Amino acid sequence: MSNITKRYRRGLCTAIVGLMGLMGCTATNSVESPAKDDVTILKFANEGVILAKTSTLSKMISADVGGSLSFLFPHGSTSEDAVLSVTLTVPPQSLSQDSEISLSFDGQSLDFEFEPDGTYFSTPARLDVDAKGVDLAGVNSENVSLFYSNQAEQNWEPMPTDSVTIIENTGHLRLVNATIPHFSRYVLAEE
Repeated sequence: MSNITKRYRRGLCTAIVGLMGLMGCTATNSVESPAKDDVTILKFANEGVILAKTSTLSKMISADVGGSLSFLFPHGSTSEDAVLSVTLTVPPQSLSQDSEISLSFDGQSLDFEFEPDGTYFSTPARLDVDAKGVDLAGVNSENVSLFYSNQAEQNWEPMPTDSVTIIENTGHLRLVNATIPHFSRYVLAEE
């Protein structure tokens, strides 16, 4: 192998490694929090109760008829423990093709990862969340919203929502009809 070929390969490898560093390549595919942490992500009150490190549910959604991804995360075995119900509704004709969609939940906070990342809807999908056992001490319901992680702007952006209801003494939070224009990381948080 000639010295020119060796130098070319070495230079190419150096350039690739440098680009990976600039792009933020990591060992995992997780989306990191924006640098500007101007929201407080809501968590379940009993931090010792964790559903799992991460729970994921996937479902094939038809582009023609749409569909929904719905599931219940039970936390514990009594009515005092945390429970999380999540429903994502994809309208008909809002996807360009049939797609397998996934929703991951970290088991401790109201932090959701929708995949495949970057999926856009011609008509926004809708999200409903009903959570019990959330730490709502001192939380002002007027400041609670669904936020999306805008990596380009390094901030959290609130999403339009029909309503957010909280009952502090029971740790009950209900989010109704939040707009999901594309898949990314979304959190229920207080601004």
